Amino acid sequence: MPSWKKKISFGLGALLLSATMAAQAAPSTEFKVAKTIPSPYPTSLPAGEVTRFSIALTNGHTDGQPITDVSFTDTFPAGVVLVAASAECKRGNNAAEPLVVGGSLNDTAFSVSGVTIPGRADGRDGECVFNLDVTARTAMENVENSIGANTVSGTHTSGAVTNAVGSSQTVTFTAPKPPSVSKSFTPNEVSNTQTSILKLT
Repeated sequence: MPSWKKKISFGLGALLLSATMAAQAAPSTEFKVAKTIPSPYPTSLPAGEVTRFSIALTNGHTDGQPITDVSFTDTFPAGVVLVAASAECKRGNNAAEPLVVGGSLNDTAFSVSGVTIPGRADGRDGECVFNLDVTARTAMENVENSIGANTVSGTHTSGAVTNAVGSSQTVTFTAPKPPSVSKSFTPNEVSNTQTSILKLT
């Protein structure tokens, strides 16, 4: 075969392989993501105080098989930083099990990889929930934190899957609370020969 035909053949093969791989990473309506600010955490709070973004990934595939090798990155809006992160996974009626995750103080994004979302059982979707405690350095209004469609990936028995639908949550950070000072005397009544302690807080 002439060399130019070989090159065309190899090129077509690479294109077909790429197309096949892309097709395998199919958006799945059974692979869902939901981002919320759970109660009692506030959706509006002074800058410098802490609220929580909760990201729930659920596996609703009816075959009961897990979604493995799950990965995603949640990039926070400018000015919002991580305080702490935790996670847990749950299958059916079983107790939730803690999941070790990374994340450091003042990170501007949160990423996970290699996570397994349990399969559906006992009439309940398998679920992993990631709790991200965050704060902001300055006031900002209605900032949106989003995880887009097809940005959470994993592997199911049906092949590579992504989340078909994204999710977002807004939060408002108001101006920081001004410092306050109070003072008190203990005891607050003394004679001219006694001592009282002044306390400033």
